[in-house]
Amino acid sequence: PFTFGRGTAYFRISELLKATNIIDFKIRGAYGAAGVPPHEFDGTYYARQTTFGTIQLGTGSGLFLQNIAGNSDLKVQTVKELEIGTDFAFKTNFKNWFPRISLSATYWKKNNNDIIQYVDLPPSSGVAQKRDNLIDLELKGIDLSLDVDVLKTENVEWNFGVRFGTFKTKVLKVANGRDFVAGLFVVKEGESLGNFYAVTPLTSISQSRPDKTAYIDPNDAANYEIVNGMVVNKTTKRAMLTDPNDQSVVGNAYPKFNMSFINTFTFFKNLNVLHL
Repeated sequence: PFTFGRGTAYFRISELLKATNIIDFKIRGAYGAAGVPPHEFDGTYYARQTTFGTIQLGTGSGLFLQNIAGNSDLKVQTVKELEIGTDFAFKTNFKNWFPRISLSATYWKKNNNDIIQYVDLPPSSGVAQKRDNLIDLELKGIDLSLDVDVLKTENVEWNFGVRFGTFKTKVLKVANGRDFVAGLFVVKEGESLGNFYAVTPLTSISQSRPDKTAYIDPNDAANYEIVNGMVVNKTTKRAMLTDPNDQSVVGNAYPKFNMSFINTFTFFKNLNVLHL
């Protein structure tokens, strides 16, 4: 069993102000923590123990050693989040157009620790993999919103909203400091999560490999030229690429930001039309 704490607090400044146009002005904060048990990773309730599997053998049953070993040191995955924000709403002196405007801003930070992944084991161990707490992540983001009562009459109402969000995920730790490869993604310590890595064109004729050896022999440098920022062989017209073990970030799976616009129209207080 585990115990995780949480708490929220806010201070409503608008209650101290005597401004009649300010509907709400609030500063708020929240903190929460939670645990994710190991079986949530792949549905295996005995992830800390090595168990036998069963197989049908004729009219009987047989036991076999499964290819994923148990890990008695497996820990609960933890999530901790801190959120700080403000809400501000005020009414204008206009009767029908823009009578009310509301704004909201939130900064949040989340830490995911002891994330479970599969670890490949040597064939001599008798199993293919085991589950282990390999990765720690840090997420930071900002959420902004704007809501405006654009038009308010007896028969027609028009409400407009904007939502904006952005976040970035950084890999704080990878077990043993080794890169973790998951398909096209490589989880590198100190780098952003979701990065795509690939070989890239050389940008300099004197460019070196990670081991300090030159990609192009200085004696052959005259056979190459820079075209559109890339090193190109003058004879074959082919761009020269880095080695498979010398890859660079070429993109990220996550968008830089998300944004949406919402329009809601109400006619005669009965018919609602929503447009995103």
